[in-house]
This record gives sequence, structure tokens and C-alpha cells, in this order.
Amino acid sequence: MKFIRTAFLALIAMFALAFGAFAGDTNTVASVSPYKANEFAVSTFGTYQSSGAITGDSQWGAGIQADYFVTKNIGVTLATSKSRFDDGAFFQNLSIGPVLRLPLKDTGLAPYVLGGIGFDFDHQNDRFYYAGGGFEYRPKRLFKHVSVFTDAQYQWRDYLQVRDSEAVVTRVGLRWTF
Repeated sequence: MKFIRTAFLALIAMFALAFGAFAGDTNTVASVSPYKANEFAVSTFGTYQSSGAITGDSQWGAGIQADYFVTKNIGVTLATSKSRFDDGAFFQNLSIGPVLRLPLKDTGLAPYVLGGIGFDFDHQNDRFYYAGGGFEYRPKRLFKHVSVFTDAQYQWRDYLQVRDSEAVVTRVGLRWTF
């Protein structure tokens, strides 16, 4: 898992450097981006969690997420997901955190980084942290308010010395913007 943690930190650094490189862009050519400020979005997604941070094995799941972007690049996300469907609980965890995206002109592609804090309600309200990155694609000519996304998150808990206190969660889903 040390390699995975290092890889995710390198990915975050790469996105941060790219974000800073585009911050001073003074291109005067008007380009129409499908990404806007004051944008609200709802997403549904499938998940795959490797290493089984809680149960000791890898597992599939599903979730829902709400995003609000104050600017075209800076937003906040609130997500919940479920991977154990036999326990009767409506959801297993809840997470919140900032997201930074960098829409690439008018291509419809927007790489992003995210991070934050979450709570797992199945096991004594365990707190976890996450960081990761991904891509969103919004084909503006076909679907003005629908996009597809994929990302990967490295999750860890306060007690890193305990076996299976880390996991990598991969998500793929659809996002509807309003």
C-alpha cells in the first residue's frame, strides 16, 4: 500500500502543477466550456474497493453523490455509498470534501482532484480520509447536462498500523448537472 499512497500523492501533485500552469491563461479567444460556475450536479456510480479496508476482501458497490461548484474550477462534494447489501442499512458511509477540476477548454474533458473526510457507520462510526483524482467527460453537443466520470481514491484511517486500514476505491458513473 505504500506504493499506492506514493502514486496517489504524485497524481495529486501532477494535477496541482497543471492547475497552476493554466491559472494565468489570458487567451482572449472565446471558448464555450460545458462547465460553469454555480453548477449543481447529482451523480450515481458503481464502486470497486480493493484490499477490503473493513471486511478484509475486495467488494463491489454503488453510490450517489451531490456536487456544487462555486466557480468553474472549485467545488464541494457530498457522497454516500454501499457495498454490503445484506445488512439492511440504507447507506454505509458519508463523505464530504473539496474538489478542484480543470476543464480543458471546450473539449468537454475535465481532470479533477478531490479529497476529504468520511464516516463509516457500520463499524463504530470510523472516520476515514481520502484523496484521489479522476476525469469527467461532458460531450456538450450530444448531452448538455449529462456526463460520465471515473476516479480512484486512496482511503486511510487514523490507525494506519492496523492491517486493512487502507483501501483503493475506484468509481465509474453518470453525472447530471443543473
